[in-house]
Amino acid sequence: MLGYWWVGHGFEGSPGVLIFDEKGHAVQFLTTKDRRKGQSIMRLWVRVDDPVTLRFRLSSKGESWTRTIERTESGFTIFAGDIAFPVWRAERTELPGWLEADYQAAIQKMVEQENDA
Repeated sequence: MLGYWWVGHGFEGSPGVLIFDEKGHAVQFLTTKDRRKGQSIMRLWVRVDDPVTLRFRLSSKGESWTRTIERTESGFTIFAGDIAFPVWRAERTELPGWLEADYQAAIQKMVEQENDA
């Protein structure tokens, strides 16, 4: 699951991007359509509980919640109750040019939170 993924959720008519790293960070950009509107970013800590369950937290030691996943041919689907979010692999060349700098800034904030905890 490591790497860059598109997330289909219909927010502002464009897919979001979800990035998983090897340190258990997950950063989601809710839309890639128009950065000038104010980018909505979710910084999450994640771990795989079992092959079909992801556990998320808003802080490294905070309360957690789980989401069920189902593998598909092109990636996987995340289920939040009755809502299904298709997730498929994003090639780095497809992503907006601004995304990498914003991703690195989000990771830096997460590392700072971990160091303060």
